[in-house]
Amino acid sequence: MKVLLLARRDLLVFPAGDTIQIQRTEEVLKDLGVTAKISLGPPQDLEEWDLVHLFNLMRIDEVRQLAGMEPFLWARRPLVVTPFYWNRQGEAGYDERIWLQQNSWRRFLLQEARAILVSGWKEKELLERDFGNSAKIHIVPVGVQAGFFLPDPAPFYRAHGLEGFVFMAARISREKNQLALLRAMRGIPLPLVLAGPINDPFYLEQCFREGQSKVFYLGHLPLAELAGAYAAARVHALPSRYEIPGLTSLEAAAAGCNVISTREGTAWEYLGDEAWYCEPGNLESIRAALEKALAAPKSQSLAERVHREFTWAEAGTRTLDVYHRVLGDC
Repeated sequence: MKVLLLARRDLLVFPAGDTIQIQRTEEVLKDLGVTAKISLGPPQDLEEWDLVHLFNLMRIDEVRQLAGMEPFLWARRPLVVTPFYWNRQGEAGYDERIWLQQNSWRRFLLQEARAILVSGWKEKELLERDFGNSAKIHIVPVGVQAGFFLPDPAPFYRAHGLEGFVFMAARISREKNQLALLRAMRGIPLPLVLAGPINDPFYLEQCFREGQSKVFYLGHLPLAELAGAYAAARVHALPSRYEIPGLTSLEAAAAGCNVISTREGTAWEYLGDEAWYCEPGNLESIRAALEKALAAPKSQSLAERVHREFTWAEAGTRTLDVYHRVLGDC
């Protein structure tokens, strides 16, 4: 089987959760004997592939670029879509008319798809409500790499001299809500350590201005150093506008760190009652989750469950099962 994994052009320039998921999917598919290749933008060699797997319908500008491929792609190659979908109507900064217009493009692609892969039940319910297509939707939980399971924090501490801090590994952007986390931490005598690629440098500067010496930014960390940061932190917080489910929350949980997540998304389906949840637009809610997570002892039970139940190997096997079903129906 030959599968083309179709992704946004700036997947590597501005890495995010979809970057990790697409790269891990390519790796595990190859381990399963599939010829898999990531294509950044519309490819020129569709004829040689059995199936096209498109990722991320939230990046609508990238989706629009696929319109020119319509006669070539949809008529000749089965399409599978991983949409990373969350309904953002009513959210500050979103124009209702623009959102509905964008959804017309998403609707077209979802109708053309032979299968739709989602991270959890909540995402499935939203897609069914907004677009229908319930028979096509398959839940494929995402995974965590083994290197995040209960790592040693000592190398991170020796490199940075930081321990016992509040940590947030995420793109530096308003969607991830670092500034709200910083404001909710007022009066808490711990530093906030940030890591991740910078989508919005002005937003990072605003965090520095408000947090001053309380905020540390470490850049985009490699896996081993990131794992050590999770282990060295008291709490990992991700009060984003939405997460489906938030890969860094799973990584932090696997590392044995107490985890705070946004309520908006599918995180609860992975972390259950062993994490703390907050409303991203409510500083008091974020503060309450922080206080509870900081007061609680660290526990290995969530780390062991995440390590056992959420692996990329299992995600790859489930994805391949869907591919076989799609090609068998062609």
